[in-house]
Amino acid sequence: MNPRRSWLCHGLANPRRSSFNRGVKRALDLAALLLLAACSVSRELPSPERLQQLASREAEVVLAQEQEWLNMAKARLLSEIDRAGAGAPAVTLDCLVLSGGGQHGAFGAGFLKGWGEVREPEASRPEFDMVSGVSTGSLIAPFALLGGAQIDRVDQLYRSLPDDAAVGRGFISIAFRRKSLLDISGLQEILVREIDDALAGGVAGARRDQNRLLLVGTTNLDLARMRMWDVGEEVARAAEGGTARMRTILLASCSIPAAFPPIEIDGCLHVDGGASEQLFGIARAEPFVALIQEVQRLRPNAKTPRVRQWTIVNGKLDLDPKGTPIDWPSVAGRSISQMTYSMTWSALHRQRLASDLINAALPGACEFRFVAIPQDFQSPTGETIFEPAYMRALADLGEKMGRDPASWRTKVR
Repeated sequence: MNPRRSWLCHGLANPRRSSFNRGVKRALDLAALLLLAACSVSRELPSPERLQQLASREAEVVLAQEQEWLNMAKARLLSEIDRAGAGAPAVTLDCLVLSGGGQHGAFGAGFLKGWGEVREPEASRPEFDMVSGVSTGSLIAPFALLGGAQIDRVDQLYRSLPDDAAVGRGFISIAFRRKSLLDISGLQEILVREIDDALAGGVAGARRDQNRLLLVGTTNLDLARMRMWDVGEEVARAAEGGTARMRTILLASCSIPAAFPPIEIDGCLHVDGGASEQLFGIARAEPFVALIQEVQRLRPNAKTPRVRQWTIVNGKLDLDPKGTPIDWPSVAGRSISQMTYSMTWSALHRQRLASDLINAALPGACEFRFVAIPQDFQSPTGETIFEPAYMRALADLGEKMGRDPASWRTKVR
């Protein structure tokens, strides 16, 4: 071995060996930072005028979408009332909300599977009228919307996800390809296999034929706002490219900032929806009060429709206590994690408040339940982003809790 090369390797492996070697390490660290700054992946940035155009267009799309979703909910409730006939119990609009949480999505997938075994009418897993998801929740969401065997499929997906689905890049790779810290080609291959034409067609068909919605959230970095995608509509609009369009949106939704590469969609850069909102559910009462009142007006002899929101938090509700080193990566990482947990609590409080306001206007018209990973469940000790043994344990826990209706909570602290 070249003696000079051997000395360099020895010095980097043992940075405390001497003050000289520490100086070498600092110099190399500085050189690395300069190299990273100089070798960033370039992108043609939209002009301020173009950004303004994109923002205006997206605001119009979002406003139109919200009204369309309410109209679809109305049509579905009216159809259910007419099919049930006179004297039938109140029809229900069932909304499933799935949070982010990375590998903790194994909990939500397992919970949905176990929930399918509940036979009590008021506690059994319904056919969902709307499913929304961000991050890992977006990967579960299409399977949850279609239900049946698709639930078993997504449960098995999380149980069998390999630890090399996302792997760290080497230093040189990061320096010259700065899109992300992790290589997710393995995860992309899995998505190509699992998000197939049948799944995409089922999502589009549920929207077209049954007014059932799949909503997936991403964070638009260029416009600095969250975007909820009506996936069934996107699949139908893209026609033959619908499956690829669906994969792109789902991948963007779960693209952890910096760790996963960002995804460009329609000229804008998108990352994990969880960077904007951990839960996308019923946060405003007025539209749903107006919706139910309109259905009452159109079907005055039917019982007042109900709205039920089922929220699955793919994670714990509080960070585990842990001593924090004083170095800046540890402090930054711990702080960002705490912000994410606080966002989840805030979202739950908004959902609970919206439910209370709906019931204040229309007593008994809204039910809100949520579930999360218990605080005493042992967190992993490894360093990979996907740990197969831990995910299998999470899926088992979720399945067990899903079988028990008492797992649901209604009180937000």
